[in-house]
Amino acid sequence: MDERDLRMLAELLLAELPQVVADPWHAAEIGAALTESLAEPADSSRAQRRLRRALTLYPELDHWRAQRAALGHSGIRERLMAATRDRGIPARFLSAESNAGVAPGGRVQVRVAITEQARDRSARCQPFAVPPEGVTVTLLLTAAPGLEVYGPDFHEVSVPEHGDSPWYLFELVHVPGGGATDGPVTATIYAFVEGRPVADLTVAAEVGAARGALRAESAGVPSLDEAPGQLTLRIAAHEAGYRCSLVHAGDRADGVVAHVPTDTVEAVRRFLVGLASGVRHTDPAMARHELCDLGLELWDKALPAPVRRRFEDLLAGARTLTILSDDRHRLPWELLLPAPGRIGKAFLAEKIAVLRRITGQQYPGRIDLRDAAYVHPADSPPGTYEEIDQVHMVLGGGVRHRRPSMANVRQVVQAVDAGDFDLLHLACHNRLIRHGWDEVAMNDGGFSRIHLNQAIHGRTLAPRHPLIFFNACDTDGGATETRMDGWAGGFLRAGAGAFVGSTWAVRSATATRFAEHLYAFLPSYDVGTATLRARLATGDEAGDPTPLAYAVYATPGTVVRWGLP
Repeated sequence: MDERDLRMLAELLLAELPQVVADPWHAAEIGAALTESLAEPADSSRAQRRLRRALTLYPELDHWRAQRAALGHSGIRERLMAATRDRGIPARFLSAESNAGVAPGGRVQVRVAITEQARDRSARCQPFAVPPEGVTVTLLLTAAPGLEVYGPDFHEVSVPEHGDSPWYLFELVHVPGGGATDGPVTATIYAFVEGRPVADLTVAAEVGAARGALRAESAGVPSLDEAPGQLTLRIAAHEAGYRCSLVHAGDRADGVVAHVPTDTVEAVRRFLVGLASGVRHTDPAMARHELCDLGLELWDKALPAPVRRRFEDLLAGARTLTILSDDRHRLPWELLLPAPGRIGKAFLAEKIAVLRRITGQQYPGRIDLRDAAYVHPADSPPGTYEEIDQVHMVLGGGVRHRRPSMANVRQVVQAVDAGDFDLLHLACHNRLIRHGWDEVAMNDGGFSRIHLNQAIHGRTLAPRHPLIFFNACDTDGGATETRMDGWAGGFLRAGAGAFVGSTWAVRSATATRFAEHLYAFLPSYDVGTATLRARLATGDEAGDPTPLAYAVYATPGTVVRWGLP
């Protein structure tokens, strides 16, 4: 690799550094070394030596460097152009200072601000413009079991065009026996601009430990375009159940909902399996009626009254809803049906783009799709062969398709550990093993969530942040339950950029049609809007709930593009 390519690779790493290196100290040292090496005069042996040293400073760069170098000169240039489109907007950070220890029953104090420079504990914000008069950033604090917020949990700070915002002090109190598991107790601060999440930062305090410096895990939200009409529904644990907070452009409505019993959640899933398989009804009108009844029940029971009322006020102008949670709340949020009369008799996911986000995960604003890999075991449902062929046709010759599809556990594990694809499409049968994990039935055994652990620890998918489309159907063409909370969390924590999968029963033929429509809409729309259009285009056949079953984990505005020169 010559000096020109080394310079481009260094500039690309500098642009992608927040997504590649999680440790802020390592990131700062690598960033300084890259900046210094790029300042060296061109065409000199010293410049080449310093560039190579900066690109090999820490072992966590090895995987990223190998994948980017494999793109070649033109591929690196295209990545660099996409990664630097927001460079004109100065970086901002969600920063916190606090004690890392709390006595039983004692208090934890957390000082929070939006800063121009990264502190010891900071999360890089998604770029947002700050006009001369400043901009308002909304801060929201949520506590995990073992801590309770003491005083206000919601505050607005004014961020000036130049300089830091004022610091705001949040307080929490430790609740002995409050349901926390062994280990530190945690709380998370979220920052919003115009209702759009721009960063989150999780702080931890050891119970009984000496008070000291902050411990934190941070996750910035990568770049996306400004868009009006964005709502965020934050779901957080609460001793009485869970707390819902609806955030929009500087205001918030919230309330607490009692625990939804596990048997109720399972009853909902069984109900949906019955509808998808056609067991409950053969009359399409009656099946749709029951589905609407279920959506209204969830609307009334899963959301507190203040949140429902504010939701109804904002829905007419809403374009996107992001459901932000810790991935433990397994309710089918896409099935929410607002009370008829305000927006018509339509499910929420049929009116606006509904996205999910897991606390602490990073999501790219763009996924460049060049390499597509497929999982298709021998006993996959009928129709999935045609599904794979249709995906090949829609993506076209601008994408390298791996043939044949992977059918063995070892092949899939090797591919995920290598992280050398931009799309992983799974067309298969997912089954729940009693007292175990979900698993995909492969030719040589079961591929399960546990097989992602090494990829999670190595963040092997982070350099290319691929799209994962998990389209799992039953082998007899009927319905199956696919618990996407485990699969989605696993792939996202391994570094996936977006995840699409079903959260309840799906019908094989309808699932294939949904996949075809989604890929057809992706070139023209962002992931959320493409999913909304795919739901509507797939339609409702015989009360089949499949189009509403898909959960999409992505940032609002994330786009997937392919066929680039």
